[in-house]
Amino acid sequence: MKMNQLVKAAAVVIALAVAAPSVWALSPAQKTAIKKAVTSVAPPEIPAAAADLVVNAAKEDREAVAVEAVRVAIYKNRSVAPAVVAAVSKVAPDLAAVVAMNATQLERAQVGAIASAAIAAAPAARADISTSAKSAYVASSMAAVNLSPVSASPLASAPVSITAGGGVASMAPVGLSSGFSMVRGGASQQGGITFTQTSTPINPVTGGAGDGTYNGAGTVAGTSVPYDYSQPRHF
Repeated sequence: MKMNQLVKAAAVVIALAVAAPSVWALSPAQKTAIKKAVTSVAPPEIPAAAADLVVNAAKEDREAVAVEAVRVAIYKNRSVAPAVVAAVSKVAPDLAAVVAMNATQLERAQVGAIASAAIAAAPAARADISTSAKSAYVASSMAAVNLSPVSASPLASAPVSITAGGGVASMAPVGLSSGFSMVRGGASQQGGITFTQTSTPINPVTGGAGDGTYNGAGTVAGTSVPYDYSQPRHF
């Protein structure tokens, strides 16, 4: 009951907030209503609350509401990422790729579960979901390890494995083999440390003489006692 009341109240605010001129410009009132509706319910109810907000949103606001609801839900409880993406994708299949991308940006470690959930809820959008999740995964991984793209089409070399059932089996981590390289200084730069080689020993009293000889060294090699390993050991 509480969740239904919160969602209805949020829907009214979202519908009346005419200050949003585009799908990517929700008003502060709309964002506040979405946050309240999503964060004021128990974790098991978060996916349903997010989906209800999308269902009740105006046509021109559906995408922005869906993205905001998913992001707020994950900020509230990151473990609900796949479930909230599935719930929103089911009521709005045309937004499945967008919400999967945004969820992956926040939780790239769950990219497989997120993409699988979106594909299961909106199978017709499988290709778009896979591409969007892949794009978000590469971008977030790149930002995390400070990689810079060296290819005009970096996504082509970041493999994603789709299972027969439509889910994502694995997403390869980004590395040098995926079209990205570490940013480093130029090879022509000179180091700041100078090394000087001399024949002066570190210790001129008991150490090497600097000419291949060693002060105080004997000329007779030491002797060794062979050990019979065929006999029992003695302690």
